[in-house]
Amino acid sequence: MIFVNTDRESKELYDIIIEKAEKNLVSINPNRAYERKHDTSKRNKFTTNLRYNM
Repeated sequence: MIFVNTDRESKELYDIIIEKAEKNLVSINPNRAYERKHDTSKRNKFTTNLRYNM
């Protein structure tokens, strides 16, 4: 959407993105057997994906 010249084309791309997002909704089930864990520290979750500056 950033690289499109006209507002009409960006609006069309926006509509396509919203349409695809609406098709991929996942419901939140009440009374789950397991609670969702909200991890506050996501910094070093996957250490193999870290980039090194050397």
